[in-house]
Amino acid sequence: TTSSHKVPSFLKINRELMLFLGLYIAEGWLYNHRSYGACFCFNKNEVELIEMIKTAAKNCFNLNAYVVPPQGNGIKVEVGGLLLWLVMKEVIKVKKGAKEKRVPELIFNVSKELQSEFIKAWHLGDYSTTVSEELANDISYLALFNENIAAFYKSKPKKTYIKGREINGQGAYYSNFYARDVNNPYPSMIPMEVFNPLNKTHMRLSNKRIERKRLG
Repeated sequence: TTSSHKVPSFLKINRELMLFLGLYIAEGWLYNHRSYGACFCFNKNEVELIEMIKTAAKNCFNLNAYVVPPQGNGIKVEVGGLLLWLVMKEVIKVKKGAKEKRVPELIFNVSKELQSEFIKAWHLGDYSTTVSEELANDISYLALFNENIAAFYKSKPKKTYIKGREINGQGAYYSNFYARDVNNPYPSMIPMEVFNPLNKTHMRLSNKRIERKRLG
């Protein structure tokens, strides 16, 4: 492209990339109106998360993040760049829309330590809450890789009001993590259809190669 941003030719699979992706799955989306890039939305008091995105964007993609002046309690952080947009959409293959979000398949092939960083970032951004059933399934499946259990429950649909406007919520999935000791050094080998027959993540990954020697 003719972009002046020099995105690295090789993307390092490291902690900062996991933080970027975890926060993206929690609070981010891609935009392609007039320009291209990724946008994140935080509470204006979540200064630490804003700084995490700024640092990760620079170190992972050599891109500067722009903090949009806050409106009310919310604040947006934009990381602009066509190459970033293409990497996220075509390489990492993030999903569009909160209800369609999934754990990127890349995450299932990194080390347990990096998987933990991804889950930690997602938790910090979304407080272990999602409106995506598939993401809840993915997080539950990923937690087994690290000898943890993530049980989700769904809240009932309810109506809320924002500035007098009625919002019909469809319910969200909430989780609390707890650790357990296991004798099996490869808890990721537990068939999810046995552990939870409603979880379909194993079907998405059934034809994919999940390495025991992981990236990062």
